[in-house]
Amino acid sequence: MLSSRRTPQIVPRGNVPGCFVRIRSGFRSLSKGEQLVAKAILQDPQAVILGSVTSLARRSRTSAAAVSRFCRKLGFGSFPRFKIRLSQDLASPTADIHEDAAVGDSIGEITRKVLHGNIQTLSDTLQVLDEKAVEQAVDLLSAASRITFLGMGGSGMVAQDAAHKFMRTGTPVVAYTDRHLQLIHAALLGGADVVVAVSHTGHNRDLLEVLQVAKAAGARIIVITHYGPSPTVKLADVALHTMARETAYRRESLSSRIAAMAIVDVLYVGVGVRHHRDVVKNIKKIRHAILRTRM
Repeated sequence: MLSSRRTPQIVPRGNVPGCFVRIRSGFRSLSKGEQLVAKAILQDPQAVILGSVTSLARRSRTSAAAVSRFCRKLGFGSFPRFKIRLSQDLASPTADIHEDAAVGDSIGEITRKVLHGNIQTLSDTLQVLDEKAVEQAVDLLSAASRITFLGMGGSGMVAQDAAHKFMRTGTPVVAYTDRHLQLIHAALLGGADVVVAVSHTGHNRDLLEVLQVAKAAGARIIVITHYGPSPTVKLADVALHTMARETAYRRESLSSRIAAMAIVDVLYVGVGVRHHRDVVKNIKKIRHAILRTRM
């Protein structure tokens, strides 16, 4: 078996996602030759299943060695194993329904493509989301004395939405999107506190610095980020992954926001089930208070 030093895999532990998800999420980390292999597979996956290493190398204008490296780097081990998983993906009822909007599309076509793209984002995220990691995150949040949600830019909106939901649990909750406030708050955290950081890339320097301060203060860290290795994932106690694709009109980070919010919903419901009586009681109090403001 080849060592991970020679052929580093980009697939983290947990769920084993399908071929298409792995190829798209790890495309930028591939070498130029491996990217040619990836493009050839995406263009005609059926031909790959029916063909050999040599035929794929010929179609991608690379070599059999490049195909083998591609398979190992994506965590399949060998080309035969890759073909087995690829055939399973093609037979899956959750087919790839993603389409990019184009100039000249009607509003109806745009609506269908955008919503189908959102569905695809959630479907892909389900493939890469590790159930054990979700359970660990729910354990941490259920036992926390205080929960802090952090995010910057678009991810800050997810953090604020998360705080809004988790207020119903009865646990003290805050959300910060300003770097200086994040640093101040992080420095004052303790061992009973849990930080949930939302970052699409996982490479935001400012957020990483805040998390390092929080870690040094003793807080436990949950990260919601795009599938793949990153500095924030290395720092986290628990990493929850999203999966999204970039199109002409929507950056990858925009689609990932939908997946991140869905993961927040999963965590909230998970904690809610653990503290059912308290959450139901709090929801009733909230509804009663809000109803008093309505005419």
